[in-house]
Amino acid sequence: MVFKIRQPFYIKVFILLVVMMLTGCASKPNSNQVTAYKPTPPPPLRGELPTHLNKSNPEGLFSLNELQRSQFHAFFYDEDNTDIAPHKRLAHYLESQMSSFDYKGRTLKASQAMDEMEGNCLSLAIVTAGLAQSVGLKVQYRRVNTPPIYQRKNNILTLSSHVQTRVFSPNVPPHSDFANIILGSYAVIDYFPSSEYVVGKRVAQKDAIAMYYQNLAAEKMMKNQMQEALAYLYKGLSIAPQNASLLNAVAVVYKRQGFLKDALNVFAYGVEYSGGSLVLFENYAQLLASIGRVEEAEEIADKYSFVDDDNPFVWLDLAAEKEKKGNWRKASAYYRKAVEMGPYLHESHFGLAKSYSALGKEAAALRHMKKATALARYEEEQPLYSKKLVMMKHLHRG
Repeated sequence: MVFKIRQPFYIKVFILLVVMMLTGCASKPNSNQVTAYKPTPPPPLRGELPTHLNKSNPEGLFSLNELQRSQFHAFFYDEDNTDIAPHKRLAHYLESQMSSFDYKGRTLKASQAMDEMEGNCLSLAIVTAGLAQSVGLKVQYRRVNTPPIYQRKNNILTLSSHVQTRVFSPNVPPHSDFANIILGSYAVIDYFPSSEYVVGKRVAQKDAIAMYYQNLAAEKMMKNQMQEALAYLYKGLSIAPQNASLLNAVAVVYKRQGFLKDALNVFAYGVEYSGGSLVLFENYAQLLASIGRVEEAEEIADKYSFVDDDNPFVWLDLAAEKEKKGNWRKASAYYRKAVEMGPYLHESHFGLAKSYSALGKEAAALRHMKKATALARYEEEQPLYSKKLVMMKHLHRG
């Protein structure tokens, strides 16, 4: 049994696929056993928060020490640099620092990352925000969806996506519509900018802070230290109480600890109030089905298409699962979601072309096959797509 947890493990937002064995069987309930109830927030943490978490000030994540601040300000306010726009000035400083920065998987506070000159993508985002705050610049976090990369450790499979930081010009409020239109109004700070990225939604400040604690929880989960993981997850929930990724992770930990009732309640609460995460919906449906509550599981699965998840790659994965089972109607629905969220991904259009062809919708299949072929112009799949396109054109004319 595989449960997924979307975790930001660098402001690369990781999805942890926690491999869990469900023991015992439950009889399938009859329809009158499926009762509606109002889910409640996660129960109080069993035990106290560790002292270092209880006293932890979230804003302290972004604090720089005096030496770090003075070195940055010396560069930022240098007369030789004043002709450079402030947001670009900050980007230039970071670029000069990154030449000796060691990319590693640790999640660090701003001062610690600058001291040790290392850290993961989340650490870079925290450093960026700390520098920006010290000179009065505004930042914004954006979710960026990338092709999945899998890693497995201690029965936990990680699947990465990404978040980037934008530093804005003092003249453009970061939440205005103009901020995304005016050329040069912001600088993108990112370890690995790529044309394969699909830029998604903004990430609120509280959710960005919660990611720090979520990352530390993920590290504990990979060591099978579940109670310590819960402590970090609850600290994150104290900042972002309806964060879908945190709620999903809490539910999975409770299931692993044997607190089934709590796990089911937290999943239900997340479905009801978190704003949507396909991973959370999938895990909830999977758990319901595993304990014999099949009708409820099907009800949750029927809601997948309405989930507000902007990651096209999770929709591609779900569509591929349905395709393998020959459920072309569901596959086409999820490929359509992938196209909606990532219209420039050739894989989405190719999957939709296959689905439409299987459903006898040849004109629609041909249209998306053309689109896939055009988008894959420089990809290794392009020759395959071209051959299939020729075949489809021949069949359509026939």
